[in-house]
Amino acid sequence: MSAQPDKMPVTTPRPSPSALAAACCLALGVGLGLAGCDDNTASPAQTPRDTGGPAVTVTEVVQPKLSTAPVVARFTHPTGLIIEDLKIGEGMPALPGALVSFRHRGFVQATGECYEDSYRAEAPIEMSLAKAPKRLQYGLVGMRAGGVRRLIIPPDLAFGDRGIPREEGEGFVVPPGATVIYEVELVNLRQFIAQPGENAPPAPAPDAAPASDTK
Repeated sequence: MSAQPDKMPVTTPRPSPSALAAACCLALGVGLGLAGCDDNTASPAQTPRDTGGPAVTVTEVVQPKLSTAPVVARFTHPTGLIIEDLKIGEGMPALPGALVSFRHRGFVQATGECYEDSYRAEAPIEMSLAKAPKRLQYGLVGMRAGGVRRLIIPPDLAFGDRGIPREEGEGFVVPPGATVIYEVELVNLRQFIAQPGENAPPAPAPDAAPASDTK
């Protein structure tokens, strides 16, 4: 047998410190380049701060104002309530005792300040006219779905001498003895039809039907 040559140990040459530094710089440069091209990666300066919720755009709060729509019909109720139709809706008119859905805004007539705005709620207000305040019983009878009506409400049908005090601080949201204005949009209505053996809800006083102006 022939003698096997001795195996020489294999050694891997170590890169010089300068070569190692150059390789690190090259890898770092490639990594930064790839990061800059990735559309899903942003630099810390470009990443919006996480506030724990959706992005919010700050806008100036605009106070509602009375509608400038022309009046198409005008009535005066015997109580002094003035009813102005700005838009005539469709379908059957609301009868006393109807179940109505509506949105509205309330204004102080003297200042034009909006003190009440149900448009900010998610859903319209729903109530029976038989159980509504008199200003709504009288003011919404005859409205049709989709209609818009302005009610100029004298103090005795509004908040009288008590007004509406502010919840915090002094003063009033609605001053005592103030005339207020409602602008009401009737979203929907359902007439109450009494079934056999069922009593219909009480109707308002006979003067509830609006009386047409003779002016």
